[in-house]
Amino acid sequence: MLVQHRAKNGAVREYDFATLAVAPAMRRSLAAVFAVKCAPGGGWNSHDSSKQIWHLLREFARFLAEQTDAPKDIPELTAGTWMAWRLSRPQNQAGYVQITAVAGFLQLDARLPQPVRAAMAKRVPRVKVKEHAYAPEEFQQIRLAARRTFRSALLRIRENTQSLRAWREGAITERDSPEWLVGEALDALAQTGHVPRYVGTDDRQRVISRYARALGGENSKYTWQRLYLSRREAASLGVLLTAEHGFNATTVGTMSTPRATPDSGEGQFPVYRLELKKSRKGHADHFETRNLTDFGADSPGRLITEALEATGPARAYLASVGCTVDRLLVWHEARTRDWQASDTLLREGPFGLGLTKADFEDWGHRDGPTGKSPMRRTRKTANVVHRREPGQDGAAGGLQRLEVCRMNRDAEATDPTPEGLARLKEYVDGRQSRGEAIPTWYRSGRQTPAAPYLSAVTGASLSQVRNLFRTGSRRQYVLARPGGCPLPVPVTGRVDGHPWTEAIDFNEIESLMRHLGTACFIVLTYLTGMRPGEVLGLRTGCCPDPETEDGPHLIHGHVYKNATDEDGNHLSLGTLREVPWVAIAPVVQAIRVLEKIVPAGALLFDAAAHDFTLKRAFSGSITLTTLGDRIESFAAWATDQATRLGRTHETVPDDPHGALGTRRFRRTLAWHIARRPGGLVALAIQYGHMRTAVSVGYASRSREGIHDLLDVETARATVDTLATLHEDLADGTGISGPAARRAINAAAQAPAFAGAVIDAKAAKAILDNPQLAVYDNPGSYLMCVYNRDKALCHRLDGPQEAPSLDRCQPSCANISRTDHHADQLVGLAETLEKKAGSELVPGPLADRFRHRAARLRAVADEHRHNRISTPEDPS
Repeated sequence: MLVQHRAKNGAVREYDFATLAVAPAMRRSLAAVFAVKCAPGGGWNSHDSSKQIWHLLREFARFLAEQTDAPKDIPELTAGTWMAWRLSRPQNQAGYVQITAVAGFLQLDARLPQPVRAAMAKRVPRVKVKEHAYAPEEFQQIRLAARRTFRSALLRIRENTQSLRAWREGAITERDSPEWLVGEALDALAQTGHVPRYVGTDDRQRVISRYARALGGENSKYTWQRLYLSRREAASLGVLLTAEHGFNATTVGTMSTPRATPDSGEGQFPVYRLELKKSRKGHADHFETRNLTDFGADSPGRLITEALEATGPARAYLASVGCTVDRLLVWHEARTRDWQASDTLLREGPFGLGLTKADFEDWGHRDGPTGKSPMRRTRKTANVVHRREPGQDGAAGGLQRLEVCRMNRDAEATDPTPEGLARLKEYVDGRQSRGEAIPTWYRSGRQTPAAPYLSAVTGASLSQVRNLFRTGSRRQYVLARPGGCPLPVPVTGRVDGHPWTEAIDFNEIESLMRHLGTACFIVLTYLTGMRPGEVLGLRTGCCPDPETEDGPHLIHGHVYKNATDEDGNHLSLGTLREVPWVAIAPVVQAIRVLEKIVPAGALLFDAAAHDFTLKRAFSGSITLTTLGDRIESFAAWATDQATRLGRTHETVPDDPHGALGTRRFRRTLAWHIARRPGGLVALAIQYGHMRTAVSVGYASRSREGIHDLLDVETARATVDTLATLHEDLADGTGISGPAARRAINAAAQAPAFAGAVIDAKAAKAILDNPQLAVYDNPGSYLMCVYNRDKALCHRLDGPQEAPSLDRCQPSCANISRTDHHADQLVGLAETLEKKAGSELVPGPLADRFRHRAARLRAVADEHRHNRISTPEDPS
C-alpha cells in the first residue's frame, strides 16, 4: 500500500501505509487522503510537508492500536477517542503541532463523524516558543567549531587539488613514484568519485595496493576525502553560512551554486549572486536574491569563495556525468547506503546534494554546545544580535583610514546642489554606458550604493545619492553590477618588493583597522612576555624614547597578579611594575601604531577607539573574549593573504588544540627561551620574578596552567641524547674525550627509557641520577657528560646542578666527542679554508681563518687517534 509523492523538482518519495499499526480499512482511508495531498495541486510541494504528516500519522496509529476498542476506520472514530489523543500529547509546541496537524488531515475525509469534528474545533492553547539567541560565548563556540572543521577540509582539498593539477600538467615526471601514483589516484578520484579499486574475494571494493601505499592507507581520509567534503564537513559549512548571513536550515540545505563575475572595477572583486528559495513564504516572496562581494578576509563574500573552492571538485564530477541538479553543498558519502532521496537531499552516484535538518541535528549532537541543531538559534543570533555590516570591522594603515574619515566627513557636510547632482548623474551614467560597476557597500544585509564614497567622489549630497538609486534603471543596474570603492591613496606596504595589494577598498578600511590592532596585540604579547591583562592595561606614553641614543626602550606598565596594598588586600587597578619590560624594535613600532589609533592618555586597546564599525561608547579596554575572536579572524585573514600572494609556507595552520586564544603567546616565548643557553636567567630578568624557580613554570607547554616543569623537557632531551648515542655506538660510531667511557656507560642505560612516559616524578629521577647527565652541545661540537665537581663552566659560580653549555672550556674533563662531531669540525675547517682562499678576504682575516681551521682539524685528528667504540671493554 504505497503512496508516492513527487515534489516540484521531480524527486519522488514513497510511503508504505502497510506498516501502520491499524486495521486495513483505516490504512486505506489514511492512504487515500494522503494521496490527495501528494497529488499535483494537493498542497504539498515539498517532501518536508509529507514527511511531517507521515511521522504524525505513525504516532497517531500507534496511539489507536493501544486503545481497548480501536476504531477500524475513520467513520468509527469517536469524540472520546479524539480527546484521549489530545490529552496524551505533551503541553508544548510539539504537542500543539501533533493535535492541530492530525485534526486538519483527518477533516479532509468527508466520512469523519460530526461529533469528532466538533471536538476538534475546540481551541487548543498555543504554547509560546521560548527560544533565545545564543550567548556570545556559545555563539563564538559554534562558529569556531564549524570553522575549524570546514577550514581543515578546505586546506586539505586545496592541497590535493594543487597536487592533481601538477600531475595533469606533467610537473611530476618520475613514473610510478609515490608522488606520481598519488596524482594518478587523484585523477581517477576526480573522474569517477573513487580512487582505483578492485573487487576482493569477499565481494568488497578495495583500493589497489600500490595506490593504497602511496596514499597512506585505504581509510576515507586517505582516499576520497582528499578532494571531497564529508557530510559532517558540509554541515559545518552550512552552520557557518547561517552564522554569517542568517539563512535558515532549509534555505542553506537547498541553496544553488552562487554565480560570480568580476565587477569590472578597479579592484576586480568577485560579486556573487545568491538565489535563495524560501518555500514557506508566499509566491511574491518565494524567491530572493542577494549580492555578496568578496573584497578580502572578513568580507561578506569570502565564505562563498571558500565554499565554491571546497565543493569545486565534487561539482566538476557531477557536471561530467550530466547531473542537472544545482546545489552548493555537495558531499561524498562515507559508504554506499540505501538511503532515499528527497526534494531537499538528492543523490548522484556516491554524492549527496544538499542537506536536511537531520544533518544539522547530527552536527549539533557532535559539535554543538547544547547537543541540538544550532540552526534556529544561530539564525536568530545572527539576525537579531549580530545583524551589523558583515566584514566591516578590522585593520589598515593610517593614510587609508584618514581618507575614509575625510570622505565620510565631507559627505555629511555636503549640501544638495544642482551641480553636485549633475556630476553624480554624469559619473553613474558614464560608468553604466561603459559597462562598469557602480561602487557599493554592504549595509542592512544587502548590497547598496556606497553613498559616502559616491558623495565624496562627485560632490553630491548623501540624500541626492540615495534618491538617485531609489527606483528606475539606475537601481536595477547597481543591483546587477555592484563594484568596489578603491581609495586614491598609494599602497606603501611591500611583500618581496611589490605592493601587497593593488588598492585599498573603501569597504576594507574598518576590517583592516581591526586586524592592525590585533597584530599589535600579538606583537606585544609574544615579544615582551606580558600577560594579556598587562598588555590591555598599557596606556599611551608607556614606552618613551630613551634618554640616550643607544639606550633601550622600556615599557612602564602595571602588574595585576599578586598586586596588593600594605594590608594585603588585592588591588584591582594593579601596581606599577618595579622592573620595566625591555622593548625590541617591533614592539616599539606596535606601540607607536596604537598611539595613533587611540586618544592621548587613553588605553592602547581602548574599546571605544577600537570599535571601528558601530563606534559605541564603550569604557575600558577590549575584552579578552573579543580579542580571542579577533585573533582567529586575523589568522584566517593572514592565511588568505599568504595564499593569494603565493606564499603558502606562511599560512597559519589549524591548531589541533583549538582556538589560539590570548594566553599562549607568552608561554610559547617562555618555552623557547628556557631551552636556549642561559635562557633561565633571561626569563627571570624579563618576567621580573624574584626567584628563578618560578620562571620554570612559564616554560610549560600546558595550556591549562603552570603544570609541566622545565625538568620534564630537560629529562626528555637527556633521554633523546642517550638514545641517539646508544644507536650510534651500536652502529660502530667511535667516541673520544676524557668523559668518553662515562658516556658509553650512560648510553647503555638508554633502552630502559624506550617508550616510557616521562612525567614530573620520572623527570626528577632521571635528573637526579648523575650517571645519566649527558647533554648534547651541537654549537660546540661536543657532548657534556656532566660532573659538577669537574666542571670548568662554573669555576667562578661554584658547583651547579646543570652545565652552562654556552661556557664550555676545551680542557674540561666532562667533554666527549663522537665521529659525527669530528666530521662537523672538518666540515667547518674546510669552510674556513675556502673563505681564507678568497681574494676578497683581507690578509689578517684570512690568516685568522686558517689558524682556526688548523685548530679544528687538530681536534678532529686527536679524536680519530684516541677514539674508542663499544666492542672495547669500557671498564
